[in-house]
Amino acid sequence: METLATIAMFLTGVGLVLFPLTTVVYLMWMQRAVRQMNAWGTHVGASPAWAVGCWFVPFVNLVKPLRIMQGIVEGLGGKELAASLHLGVMWSAFLLSRILTGIARRLSMPLLPPSLALRVYLIEIGSWACTLVAAILCIRMIRAVQVRLESRRSWA
Repeated sequence: METLATIAMFLTGVGLVLFPLTTVVYLMWMQRAVRQMNAWGTHVGASPAWAVGCWFVPFVNLVKPLRIMQGIVEGLGGKELAASLHLGVMWSAFLLSRILTGIARRLSMPLLPPSLALRVYLIEIGSWACTLVAAILCIRMIRAVQVRLESRRSWA
C-alpha cells in the first residue's frame, strides 16, 4: 500500500505543475484556432473569447468545449475526421478524470483507515489513467487540426 501512496503522491505533485500549464497553453491554442476558423468564414459555434470563457461557466463547461472542438475539426476535415479522432472518448475520459479526482479529494482525510486509503489511492490512479487517455487523444486532435490549419493558411 505504501507503493500506491507513493505513486499517488507523485502523480498529484506532477499534476499540480502540469495541469495549470497545459490548460493555459491549450486554451491559447483553442482561442487562436477559433479565431482563424471564424476569419475564414467557418463559424464553429463560438467567438474566440467564448471558446475560452465557456470552460469557466458551470454546467456549460460540460458540453460547450466539446461542441467547439467538434466544430473546429468538422470545419477542417468533416465528420469523418471528427469520428477518427474519437473526440467523444477524449471528452468522456477528461470528465471521468475530473469526477474521480473530486471523489478522491472528498474521501481524503488526514487519518484514513487503511481500507479507505487503498480505495482513495486506486481512485487517484484511475483518475490519472483517464487523464493520460484524454491527453493522448487531445494531442492527436491538436496535431490533426494544426496540420489542416497550416495547410489552409498556406493556400489562403
